[in-house]
Amino acid sequence: MATTRTRSRSLPAIEAFRRAIHVLPTALREADEGATVSVWSTGPLGEYEISPMREPMIALHTGGVARFQTRLGDHWTEPCLPGQVFWIPADFRTTWRVNGRLEFVGVHFGASALERIAREAGIRSGELSRLPFRPGFHDAFASSACTTLAREAARGGSRGRFAELLAEALGVYLAQHAGEPREVNALPQALAGDLFEKALDRIEGSIASGISVAELARSAAMSPSAFARAFRRAVGFSPHRYLTARRIEIAKHLLERTRFSIAEIALETGFSSQAHFTSRFREHAELTPRQYRRRGARVS
Repeated sequence: MATTRTRSRSLPAIEAFRRAIHVLPTALREADEGATVSVWSTGPLGEYEISPMREPMIALHTGGVARFQTRLGDHWTEPCLPGQVFWIPADFRTTWRVNGRLEFVGVHFGASALERIAREAGIRSGELSRLPFRPGFHDAFASSACTTLAREAARGGSRGRFAELLAEALGVYLAQHAGEPREVNALPQALAGDLFEKALDRIEGSIASGISVAELARSAAMSPSAFARAFRRAVGFSPHRYLTARRIEIAKHLLERTRFSIAEIALETGFSSQAHFTSRFREHAELTPRQYRRRGARVS
């Protein structure tokens, strides 16, 4: 089924997601008519559909599977990666193919927030809620804003006014940049075809052992500097940072689902020592591995 705009009865955004992925948000900052921030962590997903939502939404893919796809017209997009942003308009049905667990942040805009954002952006609120669907693009400000809003939601809303202003500033920013030409998941020519998929697969297969940029570049018949530039353009950050992010995501899964010791998880995910693992994990999750396990442990 293609992703389409529909006239059928729309649902509140949180309810639309709950019905589609069968979980509740892990953190939520609600505002009846303002901007609502939700943080999600799912179980294994396959192909699923999200019903039309009453509110438009900005989403940031923060973790889980290395890549997934959404329908765009009559075809699937190129793989969407952690760090990419999505704009989903109101009254718009979307279809997704994940094949794994997914972590993301959503910012949904109620009627009063849409009015304020539209006024600042110089457009009508109806136009704002129906800006075209934009899947999987990189934007440093949008990504940073969504990450900050997720942290505020996790804190329990102690700085509610700050979060409200930041969410609306994000809405104004995206409204003002909506007309700018952007390539949706466009790969650099040097990594076209199956080279990009092969590079991601090689990284995925090297979580424990590690892999150098030089090795990845050789497999793509490119120089290390050219490969690094092309990879950064496609993903938004360097191969090394991507590998580290994937190691952290796998470590989160092991902390949640197994009784492996932290030292064992450090070894399993390719870190040189438990101390190195703890340092890198704290940089990404703002918690130590032990704190992360205690906060949300679900040992099978």
